[in-house]
Amino acid sequence: MQEKKITSFVGELAAALENNTFAKATVGNYKGPEEQLQKVLLRRINTKRGDMLQFVFRYGNRDVAKNFGFADGLLKVVALFNDGFRSARLFTVSADFQLEFRGDKGVVLSRSKPTFSGVPGTGHDRPKDRPIDPDRKFLKLLGISTAEGRVKDKQQAKFRQINRFVTILEDLIIEAGVPEGRPLRIADMGSGKGYLTFALYDHLKNGLGIDVRILGIEERPELVETCGSAAAKCGFEGLSFSAGRIADSDLAAPDVLIALHACDTATDDALYRGITSNCRVIVAAPCCQKELRKELRFPEPLEPLNDYGLLLERETESITDGLRAVLLEHCGYGVRMFEFISPEHTPKNNLITAVLNHPSGNTPAPSKEARAIMRTFGISSQRLESLLSHHTLPDAP
Repeated sequence: MQEKKITSFVGELAAALENNTFAKATVGNYKGPEEQLQKVLLRRINTKRGDMLQFVFRYGNRDVAKNFGFADGLLKVVALFNDGFRSARLFTVSADFQLEFRGDKGVVLSRSKPTFSGVPGTGHDRPKDRPIDPDRKFLKLLGISTAEGRVKDKQQAKFRQINRFVTILEDLIIEAGVPEGRPLRIADMGSGKGYLTFALYDHLKNGLGIDVRILGIEERPELVETCGSAAAKCGFEGLSFSAGRIADSDLAAPDVLIALHACDTATDDALYRGITSNCRVIVAAPCCQKELRKELRFPEPLEPLNDYGLLLERETESITDGLRAVLLEHCGYGVRMFEFISPEHTPKNNLITAVLNHPSGNTPAPSKEARAIMRTFGISSQRLESLLSHHTLPDAP
């Protein structure tokens, strides 16, 4: 039965390539021995040797691309399942297909409405991880590109960061699934100058054809006004901005919640909003983890290290983000943590990504793992753990 479902999935992939209805495919949920390997992305490309199937092997902070002819590519997909991958999604303009290994239930193959309305371009010379065209109007309005559509020299690192974020978020959104019958709702908590917010909206709406509504929430009114004006000039009707704080912002339950560089416990407030809203995807880039610094101490036999403030600072960051990851897992999320861009561009480059696998529902028992970590390091309370301990989680939508 398992081989039959895999054969059917690969058959749909072969038909999509032959009929030119193939949009993209992802192979994930890797359980094999190769360190840092996360998933494989498939796209059709046009080369001097003709049409090929490109496999992009995504690791923690690097990609490795390999090209195969269609026949060899189909065999390679089958080999991926034998090598430790346990899920795959195929996107065509006719339908989406999902293959999942479910333990005792065996392999399940399901079909749903198409996410993509058109076939992406197949140019082989498309810049790696550069889904955003530097000539887009919003980049000029936000000061990233010149009037001629060239990225300014001082903005090159920022442009690379924007593209990396958009690539990561596209993969997460596709993995989580786009809702049927209504727009995809995204909240960017602490949208700042709006670079990522604009890029993500433009890519999802105009690049992938996804019906999307994005709300950027920012404390500084002047940035809200600037971004709102730029969105209007670009004709981005589904992109809006609102002034407010993460902890007390009034927003409808989003499908995707983003919180980049929210300072200290503001990251916990954002994660809490995402968890209690049953967000399909939560993405956070923590910043300035100070809350635990006064209490945190190395346990025996590492107590001599408590004399070194620098080590305590670094341990505070690690334990804070580790607790956040454990608590997200406890609430039904699959969590990954990695560096999203080289440290030479920014030292604050850790990214926590969470995709909802199964809502925990109602009031979950306190996380034994999180509380054990806290006891070990002498921590009496942590913001996200405290918030969740006193909240009844919603049922699945």
